[in-house]
Amino acid sequence: MVATNTTRPENFKSQGRHPWGMATIVPPRARTCERCGREDTWDDERETWAIREADGEKLAGDPHCLHEWDINGAYNPFEA
Repeated sequence: MVATNTTRPENFKSQGRHPWGMATIVPPRARTCERCGREDTWDDERETWAIREADGEKLAGDPHCLHEWDINGAYNPFEA
């Protein structure tokens, strides 16, 4: 049996609508901490979250923050 990491966005991808009516899940591609302002984007090449950079500076926020990501009930993970 092969273990699958279900926390990676690519593991949630689906190839279009399923004939039996299942919805397609669309994972988030970016996130921002509501406490410290850290900004992350999904890096497909490295298969992990990466700190976003602006003007050559990483938007890392507070390294001691217990991040509260902005992905909540307002985010709709289902394809429209």
